[in-house]
Amino acid sequence: MAYTYLQIFLPYALIALKDGSFLAVNRKYKPLGISSSEMIDYDSHPTKVKIKGLMAAKAAKLGLKVREGATHFYLYDDGTNPERSAANWNRYQGILAKLMKLTVSSVAARR
Repeated sequence: MAYTYLQIFLPYALIALKDGSFLAVNRKYKPLGISSSEMIDYDSHPTKVKIKGLMAAKAAKLGLKVREGATHFYLYDDGTNPERSAANWNRYQGILAKLMKLTVSSVAARR
């Protein structure tokens, strides 16, 4: 199956992990850049990070889609897919611009 660049290399969602860290995933729910169908252990993935102060309320203020009780903060959904219109692309870029201002620190993966 063929995918677009957006679907593999740009963030679709931030997944909150048990240890308080986050993993940015693509449209296939894989860490960015991965397109395989292999299972990924999110909790030990080396690209997980701490994002200072990111909780559901702050995520919603940044424009992320937050579902009640969910551990996924979505940058877009089918209705706001950046590939569908210039307005959706501008919305997505705005969210990325806000995310880039957050303080992020790496988390050593535990094996």
